[in-house]
Amino acid sequence: KALAHLKAFQRLDSEAQRLTASNASQLIAARFDFANQNLKISRLKEDQLARDIMSARIQLAALSIVFALLLLGFIQVRRSRNVIRAANDSLTLSNTSLEKALRAKAEFLAMTSHEIRTPLNGILGMTQVMLTDQSVAPVMRERIEVVNSAGEAMRALVDDILDMAKMESGELTIAHEKTDLAEILRETGRLWAGQAEGKKLELILETETAPRHIMSDGGRIRQIIFNLMSNSLKFTEAGHVKLSVVTEKGSMGAEELVVRVSDTGIGIPEEMHEDIFQSFKQADAGVTRKYGGTGLGLAICRRLAEGLGGTISVASEVGKGSTFTVRLPLDQPASVSEVDAAADDAPTLSTAAMLIVDSNPDSRATMAMVLMSEAQSVAVAATSDDAIVAIIDGGVNHVLFDVRTVLSSAEDPLDALRRVTTAANRANVLITLMVASGQGPTIAELMMLGASQLIVKPIGIDDLLEALATLYTPVPEQFIAPSLKAHAA
Repeated sequence: KALAHLKAFQRLDSEAQRLTASNASQLIAARFDFANQNLKISRLKEDQLARDIMSARIQLAALSIVFALLLLGFIQVRRSRNVIRAANDSLTLSNTSLEKALRAKAEFLAMTSHEIRTPLNGILGMTQVMLTDQSVAPVMRERIEVVNSAGEAMRALVDDILDMAKMESGELTIAHEKTDLAEILRETGRLWAGQAEGKKLELILETETAPRHIMSDGGRIRQIIFNLMSNSLKFTEAGHVKLSVVTEKGSMGAEELVVRVSDTGIGIPEEMHEDIFQSFKQADAGVTRKYGGTGLGLAICRRLAEGLGGTISVASEVGKGSTFTVRLPLDQPASVSEVDAAADDAPTLSTAAMLIVDSNPDSRATMAMVLMSEAQSVAVAATSDDAIVAIIDGGVNHVLFDVRTVLSSAEDPLDALRRVTTAANRANVLITLMVASGQGPTIAELMMLGASQLIVKPIGIDDLLEALATLYTPVPEQFIAPSLKAHAA
C-alpha cells in the first residue's frame, strides 16, 4: 500500500510538474502575445501620429494657401479700388470739362445766333415791309421774295442748330399750358398754302375734329408740325401734301392727339426709316445735294415729341410718298366750352390800339409797318414822356416800348421805365418792354417793374407777333427770351 501510495504521489507530482510547466509555457506565450500586441499598438499609434502630423501639415499648407489667396485678393481689390477711384476722378474731371465745353458751345451758339439773327431780323423785317408795299414793281417784288425766302431759310437753319445744342445739353424747356391748337392749325394752313400753290401741289387739311384747346407746349407742337410740313413740301414734286389732326384711343386705352403729315413725294427706303431721325442724317447724299437741308428737322421732331411724352414714326415707300405720325398724350383744359365761348368776345391783337415807343426812327417805322396789318391802329412816340402823355390821353390799349429809348435820354433809365409802366397800369393799358441782352437795367430789375410782358431781343417778327398775341389769351407769356431761353429757365 505504501508503494502504491508512493507511486500515486509520484504520479500526482509528475502531473503537477507537467501542469506547472504547461502553465509556465502558456504564461510565457501569453506574455509574448501581450508584448506583441503592445508592439502592434505602438506601431499603430506611431502610424496615426504620422498621419495626424501629415494632416496637420496639409491643413497648415491649405490655410497658408487660403491666406495667401485672401491677401492677394485684398491687394487686388485695393489696387482695383484705387484704379476705379482714379478712373472716377478722371471721369469727373472729364465730365466737368465736357460740361464746360457744352456750356461754352451753347453760349457760343447763342451768341452767334444773336449776332446772326440781329441783322437777319432787320433784313427780313425790311423785306416784309417792302413786300406789303403795293407800289413795288413785279420784277423787284420777285427779287425781294427771293431775298426773303433765303433769309427765312437761314433763320430756320440757325434756329435748328440752336435747338439741337439745347437738346444735347439737356437745357431744352417744355411748357405745359393751355394751347390754342385751332389757331396753330389755321396758322399752318395760311403759312404753307402759298408754298404749296407755288409748287402746284394740293394742300389738304383734315383738322375739323381736332380739339380747339389742349394742355401742352404750343410752340413745340407748332415746331413739330412746321418741320414735318416743310419736309413734305420740300420732297414732293407733284401730287398733294395732307395734314390730319385727330384724337384716337392709344394702345393703353387713353385718348391721344394724333398728327399725321403725308405726301406723294420721293419716299424713304425702309432701311433708312430709323436713320432719318438721327442728327445730320438724310436718306442719301443725292438728297442733300438736290434738296439741301442739314438733316436736323426730324431729329428735332423726335426729341420734341419725346419731350412732350409722345412718339413719332414713319411709313414710307420709295416713289410713293411718306406718312409721318406723331402721337401725343391728350390733356384738355377744364370747361373747354366755357373757354371757347368767352374767347369769341375776348379782345385780340387785331382789335388793339398799339403805341410804339422807340428812339430809333428806322426801327420805329419798320415796326409800325409790320403792326399796321396786325393791330386795329398804330401810333408812335420817340420818348418816354411822349408815351406817358399818349397813355393819359387815352386811345391806346397796348404799348410796345423799346428800352433803349431811355438809355440815352434819361438820367435814370430804370426810373423812367417805372414811370411809364406805372402810367400804363393805372390806365389799364398793356405794356410790353423790349430789351437787348446786356443793355441797360438787368432782366431781374425790368421784371420787377410790373410790365405786362418782357421780351429779350433778338426776336423775329413772327415770334414777336405771336408773343404780343399771347397777352390777349388766358395764359399770357410774360417773359420771352428766344436766345437766352436756357438761362431764363
